Amino acid sequence: MSTIALLVIDMQVGLTATAHDRDGLVERVKHVLEKARAADVPVIYMQHEDAEELVRGSAEWQIDPLLETAAGETVLPKQACDSFYDTALDMLLHQHGVTHLVITGMDTSFCVDTTCRQALSHGYDVTLVADAHSTISDEAMPDVPVGAAQRIAMHNIILANLTHPHHRIILQTADDIRF
Repeated sequence: MSTIALLVIDMQVGLTATAHDRDGLVERVKHVLEKARAADVPVIYMQHEDAEELVRGSAEWQIDPLLETAAGETVLPKQACDSFYDTALDMLLHQHGVTHLVITGMDTSFCVDTTCRQALSHGYDVTLVADAHSTISDEAMPDVPVGAAQRIAMHNIILANLTHPHHRIILQTADDIRF
């Protein structure tokens, strides 16, 4: 039984379409997925849904087709930025004996950040794949004074420096991830 799992957050058509460095993001997430699959590590996809933009069953709600799920991988629906809130994630991780999460996905400032923080509070260590999470592109958010690359870098620094008495978040690149 693996004590580590890969969590792929909200890599959905409606979110990746406007992602900063979309092609690079998808390639790096695919690279981490391949490593996890080769090591027989559980892979869990979180799939956000809401009544406005990511409506269940819509084209935007679908997992990005470049990241096809494999047999045995789990897709869990969620309706909050927190992947643990009102989902079966914590129960599933406990069933698999997971104590450490490797996290990738969308959106850095919301779902990735919130899930990393909540993972600590739920008793998990976290490896955030520093170059395999992203946020909405600058073009899609013209009124935001800080660019997407700076927002991603800022969250990497903040999350890696959170204090918790028993758990921590470490950063690794997609190339450096080892399962």
